[in-house]
Amino acid sequence: MDIPDRFKNVRYVSSRIPGCKDDSDLTLGANCQVFAYNLLRDFGLNPPNYRSSELWDDSEFSEVVIEFKPLDIMMYNDSTDSYGAHVGVYVGNGLVYHLSLSNGVPMFERHLDLLQQSRYQFFIGAKRINQFAA
Repeated sequence: MDIPDRFKNVRYVSSRIPGCKDDSDLTLGANCQVFAYNLLRDFGLNPPNYRSSELWDDSEFSEVVIEFKPLDIMMYNDSTDSYGAHVGVYVGNGLVYHLSLSNGVPMFERHLDLLQQSRYQFFIGAKRINQFAA
């Protein structure tokens, strides 16, 4: 899966949450959700501007999946709670593309390696967006 250039040097900015002003302007930075949702939109999907727990609870625009496909949203946390969960985008071959505070810029990491990090040790689950952009 080829990642468009505009998603390669985005800065992590915690205040850039879903629904913030100009959340599609990645030159202003993004949190993990804004980054992931913009990436999905670039590939023709239309995720809702939900925070992690809202996305996990949603069944109208997304579904829980256990077999991952590219563009699925992967959710991790330091507890089993979906509130405040970190999100990334599955890109295939066991890899997740994500933007995090600790990395500062987007990077590919193996799903299994993410689970070895204390802040991501609990895999909340994967969601597949089932709504396409108009």
